[in-house]
Amino acid sequence: MTTDELNAKHEIQFNNKTGMTIDEWLLNKYKTITPFELMKAYEVVAKDEETLVKDLHDLGLHNEVINALLEYVFVCNGKGFVESFVMKIGMNWVENDILTIKKAIEFMKDQDRKKFNESSER
Repeated sequence: MTTDELNAKHEIQFNNKTGMTIDEWLLNKYKTITPFELMKAYEVVAKDEETLVKDLHDLGLHNEVINALLEYVFVCNGKGFVESFVMKIGMNWVENDILTIKKAIEFMKDQDRKKFNESSER
């Protein structure tokens, strides 16, 4: 089964369960909570989360993109929100024009595909 076939199967299952696509669910999630609520949900809060969120805003990122970035960092890192690491990823997103929630979600999906393909090649 290819990555696209597997993703399509999961998308159908998710849609049957929730009544929406994974992208719609993510958009809703990222737009309806604050970055602080997202960090609290993971029970891993940065030393000074207000400064971190302000610095990400200063880069030009909006709350929903910050939420996607924080979740991406948490999933990749699994250890929390180290400010220097989060800021490095945030700057990379700005440099690569990942400034909308749709672009952020597409980026995360592309990264998942790459990881899946790399692991299936081994």
